[in-house]
Amino acid sequence: MLPAPRRVGALGRLDGPSEPPPSAPTAQQDDTTTTTTTTPALSLSRRPRDCLCRTQRLAAPGLSLSKHGFATSPPQPPPAPRLLFGPSPANDATPAPAGTRTEDQAAAAMSAILAYLARFLVGYFGLTAFFYMLSLAVPRAGFAARVLAAYITLVACALFGALASAVLTLLGHQQISQWVTARAFKYAMRCTTGVVFTVDDPGRVLATTRPAVFVGNHQTELDVLMLGAMFPKYCSVTAKSDLKHLPFLGWFMRLSGSIFIDRKNSKDAREAMQGAAQEIRAKRQSVYMFPEGTRSYTKEPALLPFKKGAFHLAVQAGVPIVPCVVANYSHVLYLKDMVFESGSIPIKILDPIPTTGLTSADVDDLARQTREVMLKELVVLSAKAKGQPIPVPASSKATGSAIDTGR
Repeated sequence: MLPAPRRVGALGRLDGPSEPPPSAPTAQQDDTTTTTTTTPALSLSRRPRDCLCRTQRLAAPGLSLSKHGFATSPPQPPPAPRLLFGPSPANDATPAPAGTRTEDQAAAAMSAILAYLARFLVGYFGLTAFFYMLSLAVPRAGFAARVLAAYITLVACALFGALASAVLTLLGHQQISQWVTARAFKYAMRCTTGVVFTVDDPGRVLATTRPAVFVGNHQTELDVLMLGAMFPKYCSVTAKSDLKHLPFLGWFMRLSGSIFIDRKNSKDAREAMQGAAQEIRAKRQSVYMFPEGTRSYTKEPALLPFKKGAFHLAVQAGVPIVPCVVANYSHVLYLKDMVFESGSIPIKILDPIPTTGLTSADVDDLARQTREVMLKELVVLSAKAKGQPIPVPASSKATGSAIDTGR
């Protein structure tokens, strides 16, 4: 039989029936040996609160102390851990407001995106560095290393360009956003690939001729780096409409005021040219175009037939044509043979070709004249870049017909 429960008195004593001394067993004990626990008497010199706290510490888990003695309490589940992001735990007494939950979810999504981007960049840079080290033993690995470095630099500069264009647009300087991005790409590519474009502009045309329609030969994807080296300050580019939907690059081109042309729709192309001509006159904004319309990927210096869009634009706006010639750089980059080496590539800025007084009937002659001048300089410039003797092209090779596609 268990002893009667005891209570804690007001002065810290244990009231109620006390346990008999060990030497005097009670009559209720049987023959079985019983171990009796003796609670030492609490000193009256202690304060009641100290005695109460000590008694609480003696209580077994699951027991709570009240004024009526010890009482059994149900076990409490451990508190749910707080999450860094996401909704509040289910046992939270105060549910988070709807706006807070939305912000937490957005923060969690952004955190996941940044974590993925960080892992991607670490892996990408690690792979690029591995190929660069491997190229010391296997020269062909340098091609893969420079291709990876060029693409990640392009993406990074496009992202920078999108941010810079947004800021410059807010500040009222959208006209120089592409020039700022081009210069950033120039120095970044020089560090990552070792390719450098050198600009020869004896007449300081880039600095003094504005507005104008700049035209240049289009060889490979590396021409983006060429633009970074010679792009005029108040200038924009034209591009096919498909590029506007690309992440990073498309964002940058739309924010920086690029002119998109739908090559499959001649009507839209003409309307885009008319709008560009008005913008050239109103804002004194130059335009850079590739009259070949696509990349040539040629190993020898050559030009594809010119489309007439750039020349129609120059005549409508009444601005000069400025030919820009880039030497053939198949010794630096030639994708078919997996060649991608570091090196220096020259660019020559030729004298402007005026369009004052010309009409749409003169566009054919203007395109043919521009192509002849550019091809002649391309042959000479490419030979110098490759250290070859300068050939004398036949007159039949130096002429070419321009095709009218409405662009």
